[in-house]
Amino acid sequence: MTTQITSTLSESTPKPVIKPNYSRALWLLWLTVAMLSLSIFGAMLDRIWHAVYEFEDFFSPPHIIIYTFSTIAALIVMWMVFTTPVRRAFGKGLNVRILPFRVPGALVILGGGLAMLGFAGLVLDNFWHSNFGLDETGWSFPHAMLSWTILLVMMGLLSSRLALQEQKRLRWFMLLFFTFLVVLFSAAPFMGPFFNNRTPEMLALVTYMPVLANQEDFMHTYRIYQTWNMNRTSPILLLLAPIWLGAVWGFVRRINSRWWFLFLIVVVWWMLDNDTNNVEAVAQFIPQIAENPANAAPLPVVFPTMVFLLLSRLKRIPETWNYVACALLFNVIIWGVYNTSSMAGVTLLLGTPLVLIGKYMGERGADAVKTPVSWQDVAPVMGIALIVPIMTGCIDLILRTITP
Repeated sequence: MTTQITSTLSESTPKPVIKPNYSRALWLLWLTVAMLSLSIFGAMLDRIWHAVYEFEDFFSPPHIIIYTFSTIAALIVMWMVFTTPVRRAFGKGLNVRILPFRVPGALVILGGGLAMLGFAGLVLDNFWHSNFGLDETGWSFPHAMLSWTILLVMMGLLSSRLALQEQKRLRWFMLLFFTFLVVLFSAAPFMGPFFNNRTPEMLALVTYMPVLANQEDFMHTYRIYQTWNMNRTSPILLLLAPIWLGAVWGFVRRINSRWWFLFLIVVVWWMLDNDTNNVEAVAQFIPQIAENPANAAPLPVVFPTMVFLLLSRLKRIPETWNYVACALLFNVIIWGVYNTSSMAGVTLLLGTPLVLIGKYMGERGADAVKTPVSWQDVAPVMGIALIVPIMTGCIDLILRTITP
């Protein structure tokens, strides 16, 4: 009888409700941002390191910095996922088969991005170097996947902060900061080596660096870039750049529709893309570098964006035509700034309407970031970080094979 009463009482006693801990969730999110910032610092140091020391070991000091702090960031996000009060602060979750609980979509994007980033860096990059050598372009499977997954991580940070905004006020400058992080790391994935490689003259600087010039694998990569003109003077940029710009316009305007929000982000991005300081430093021992303004010129995104925003406010033409017209203006300015070859006329016309593909990608990405409530929202965003690198990785292997 006593056992029955005890059993009845235990069944009727409600289980304690675990309340979301919004303050701890926000604190851990900022800690993740700090760790990723240190990892990015390691990536910047890595470029300098390779210019000074020959490649001897995959685990160089910059690589250790990169992967140490990336791992710490991943562990913090894992803690956020497995700590119930913190996890619940990010809203309703998605079913994840390997876990006994639902995971908020924002943490799926952030955690999935970090997991893919770790796989691309620690596993795939090492495997790729071991089996195909060190002479890989920015389009190689691991390098392209690193670029796309970094972008995915930045989208996860923005999505996570948006998920907390109802309880933890998100001021406009913080929204601007997190959105800018996405835009900042978006150009390299979309344009690959055609973004990072500024001009043939700037690429040729590696031949003046004994450490790089004495490494045959590195010089083979240089010959691939030079042979196929894989830099901003290439007509192919006129195909890829409009897709990127359309994605930026579509993404940012979906996050915040105010005209000044997009304008500020584009202006700051343009300022950071200016390479005047580096050109002035190099010109001290190679004077002809300073003679070509294209060696320092950033991508001309500001004026087309100004026209785009003006036409959007006037509402004189449909949005689709606004995108196309301003993308045409963007391509024409690129053609003039980087002295693109006459063959660019064809790619200029073909590339201009591709801005609409970028618009679609940007808007779908913003929707996934703002309301990641189903796998239909999240899966395409994460899938592109794998599918595109596989495609460009095949191109990379072909270029290695056919370039002497």
